[in-house]
Amino acid sequence: MTGGVVTFEQAKICPRCGKPGEEGKSVPVSAPRVPRGTRVVFVWCRTVVCPWYATSWPIQVYHDGTVREHDHSRDEKEYRVLPNFDARSQAVLDAVEAQVAMERRGDGEIRNG
Repeated sequence: MTGGVVTFEQAKICPRCGKPGEEGKSVPVSAPRVPRGTRVVFVWCRTVVCPWYATSWPIQVYHDGTVREHDHSRDEKEYRVLPNFDARSQAVLDAVEAQVAMERRGDGEIRNG
């Protein structure tokens, strides 16, 4: 995949077995910076011996009928660091440890009545 323009028939080919998939539901896309008339078509693999049998994948079809492929494997993964992440993480771990200790002692359960 190079990020170029492909035909819808090419995009319908199952990424696992290489056989054409079956068109399913088509959903209009309404998002900022997406051309009006763009839709997402879900395609299902119907090859019984394929690992992706009965699995769908989305294909974004633009208003002019074009489909652009994209290779996500080259994108850098983005993980946002939350403020006070280490302190929050430690607080959660401490609370879980305290709960486990209470349950093992027998005083961690809330009794009704």
